Order: sequence, then structure tokens, then C-alpha cells
Amino acid sequence: MTDTDPTPSSELIPFIEWDQLPALRLSSAAVSEHANPVDIMLADLTSPNSRRTYESRLDGVGRLLPVPMPARSIPWQNLRYEHVVAIKKALSDSGQSSASVNATIAALRKITEVCVRLKLMSRGDMMGVHDVKPLRTSRLPAGREVRIGELEAIIRRCLSSDNKAAAWRDVAIIGFLYICGLRRFEVAHIDVEDLDRENATLSLIGKGDKERLAYLDPGTMTAVKNWLVHRGDFGGPLFLPLRRSGKVIYDQGGVSPQTIYDVVKKRQRQAGVENCAPHDFRRSFGTELMRQGIDLPTVQRLMGHADPSTTARYDVRSAEEDRRATRGLQLPLTSDV
Repeated sequence: MTDTDPTPSSELIPFIEWDQLPALRLSSAAVSEHANPVDIMLADLTSPNSRRTYESRLDGVGRLLPVPMPARSIPWQNLRYEHVVAIKKALSDSGQSSASVNATIAALRKITEVCVRLKLMSRGDMMGVHDVKPLRTSRLPAGREVRIGELEAIIRRCLSSDNKAAAWRDVAIIGFLYICGLRRFEVAHIDVEDLDRENATLSLIGKGDKERLAYLDPGTMTAVKNWLVHRGDFGGPLFLPLRRSGKVIYDQGGVSPQTIYDVVKKRQRQAGVENCAPHDFRRSFGTELMRQGIDLPTVQRLMGHADPSTTARYDVRSAEEDRRATRGLQLPLTSDV
């Protein structure tokens, strides 16, 4: 090999100055001379919601320090078992819920894993942090079930609008939320090419990069067909933004997850339905499948969950159903005793 020959490493990994990476914040020397563990951790998460949650939890820990500091300024490689125990107690004593405290513990576990991979922390010290047990918690399911009568009222209100483009778009959006149990970011990112209209299926990649099929009913397919009349039947994002006049906006890409939220809130208020959010349609999807006796693994697969315990939390059948289930139990005691 001559002096001018490239080394094997330079052939495989071109040399890049760290300050040439615009998306990567450089850390202080106290954290790392190469990369900030917080940036690396966030970059490794696929869900924007998870990134926001983890960063918020680590910033919250920073506010507990004698000298408050943002997450990126904290030397996370110095985190130890006793620190996490103290953080857990401080958050619990401050009145935070068990779920909130446990979310912070999960973020601390994640950041120590990154520190180990960056060779800033020993695996033994990381395992010490992982040994801190989360708080035990048991809560009633969050959110609520959208009843069929409420769904009918929302659909009727949509279709009564003079703005037919918005009407059919919004009905299709609600169909994907309720009939397919999609998350709002999944609805926002549907492309026309993802639809198999002949077989009434949708292929999508959801949270955790998991690919799954969703199955559409005739009503949702009708809404999609009528929306495409106004949108135009060509490739690209299925749902596009609209002007107040109903004119489709083609040069801004697809709608955002916030638009999906706004559509649901607007139509819910117009229909006079009790407060509900996009995720309540997903909860209703899971609840109705379980009510029909569909086994948990199947519901888990249809919802794109990695953990069956997550799926089980989507069972939000009402207290009235619980009351009916226990009505046959009677204490042998009359009221005139």
C-alpha cells in the first residue's frame, strides 16, 4: 500500500467533522466529547410523541437539581441507583401520579442505555439504574368509548354540510379512526397507494415500524370514493388540506396529525356529542372487538401493539356493563330487616 492509498477505514467510513452535522448538538465536555446522549436517544426513537415525552421527562429531572439545568447539560453518565431512588421519591412526594413517575423512570433507563452504548457508563452502573422498581399502579382506562349513536350523529352532521369536499374527507377520516382503529398520525400519513380498493384493505407502517393490514367497511370505502372525486384520483397523500371554500390545497402536502385532531373536535362539537378525541375512536375499536369476543392476540395484531397488556387497557366497556355482569349476585338479605 502506498502513501497515497486510502486506508481501509476511510474507504468504509468517510471522515466527517462533528461540527459538520447540523442536526446534532455538541455537548459540553462534562457529558461527552463526541455526542450528547440526549440527542442520540431522541434520534433513535421513531415516534415523534415518544421523543417529546422522553425529552420532557429528562428536562423535568433537570428541574429537580440544586442548580436547575436542561436535559442536554446533565452528565447522565454519573447517574446511579441512589439518584433514581431519590428522583422517584421526589416526584411521588410532589403529587405526580404513579404513571407519570414511571414514565420518568423509563426515560432514565433509556438514557443510561445510550450512555453505555457511547461507552460513557459501565453496564453495571446501568443495571443499577434499571434495578429501581417502578411504582405499582392500577387505574381505570383513560378516555371513553364513542357509542354508535354518537358516531351516527357525527356522520350525519358531516354530510349535512354544504361543503361536500370537507364532508366526505372528514367522514373518511372518522372511518379510518373508528373502523380501522388507527392512530391519528397513521391516518395523516395514508397514501392513496396504500389502499387496495379491490380488497378493501389498507397497508400501513405504524408505531415501532410495525407493518400491518387494516380492513375497511363499505361505508368507509364509500366515503373514500366520494372524497377522491373532490380530491382527484391520483397518488400521494390521501388526505389533503382544504380552504374554507372547500377548494383542495395541493401544494402543501398531506394533512398533519393536528388536523386530524381538529376535524374530530369540530365535528364532535357540531353534532352536540360529548367531548371526545381521535384516540377515543381507537379505544372504541379495541373495546368493540373485545365485546364481540375476539381473542386478545388478534386485537393486539389489528391495533399494532407490541405488548398485549397495552391492548388490554383499551377495553373501556362502561360501568353499566359491569353492573349488568354483577346483577346476578345478591346478598340474601331483604330491605325490611
